[in-house]
Amino acid sequence: MCAKVDYCSVTERDMDTLFLSAFATDENFVKLFLEKTDLNYGSFVVENVILSKADSDGESDITVLLKVGNQRIALLIEDKINAIAMEEQCNRYSIRGKKGIKNNEYADFRIFIVCPEKYYENNEEAKKYAHHVFYEECLDYFKKNPSSINEIRIQQLEQAIDKAKHQSNTEFNADANAFFNKYVEYQKQKYPELDLATKADTSNGYWPHFRTTIKDFYISHKTNFGNVDLTIPALGVKTSDMEILENLLHKYGFTEIKVLKKPKAKSFFIRIDVQSFELTSTIFRENEMYPIFDECFQAVRRLLEITKLFEAVITG
Repeated sequence: MCAKVDYCSVTERDMDTLFLSAFATDENFVKLFLEKTDLNYGSFVVENVILSKADSDGESDITVLLKVGNQRIALLIEDKINAIAMEEQCNRYSIRGKKGIKNNEYADFRIFIVCPEKYYENNEEAKKYAHHVFYEECLDYFKKNPSSINEIRIQQLEQAIDKAKHQSNTEFNADANAFFNKYVEYQKQKYPELDLATKADTSNGYWPHFRTTIKDFYISHKTNFGNVDLTIPALGVKTSDMEILENLLHKYGFTEIKVLKKPKAKSFFIRIDVQSFELTSTIFRENEMYPIFDECFQAVRRLLEITKLFEAVITG
């Protein structure tokens, strides 16, 4: 019996390492990918699995090198949960693949995207990849092949699939990206102590995330809803406990916060309401956007103060 595993907010890097271990140890999992291709593979050996193999033409999330007969074949795999698909990303995989042949790294290659089905349906860039494997297919495979490690993989995949359901925009939007870059620039100038995890230039800025000093605690700015939330693992917290916590934080001077939990959610969150806005470059002039940014970043600061209270309790 495997213990319950909660990633709180599973990342694509988490998924990369899941696939790395599966490719390296499970021949039948590799076949799940090979069966999507025209390769006459027969017997094969997995020689190497590489994460984040990069060169001047970009980065392949996962590279699987196979020995098929006397030939070395590469599977170049892009992994997505809900991150923005950049323009020409698929084409750059082809460029890297051809470069690998030229450099005698392998004789042939196949390009994949592995992602939730919802991501693929909503993303035109994802459809450009010659081959795809859905997270749901991987989930079904692991369920049909029970083991302790596969029970953990099942939980991780389920959380990633659920995360993808809450993403509204997986296409790169130049206007939103330009506006988000202003958001990041202002944060760096005025609030450099905030640890913004969401990167500029490659993001629409959908729900920017901020790191905290406690593992598994993170802050997200839900720009379109007007919420800044500190998300905390639930750890069996009841509604009555949240009411007690909210009242206690009010007594400490955090009168603007709410403590909330969605039904069946695996975490709860401490919320500060701020002005909502969509991340586009055309809604606000600079003199209008900066006071709104201030309100949001000050809310992040306040939630970090609350994190320090939790840290004091945890460390005793």
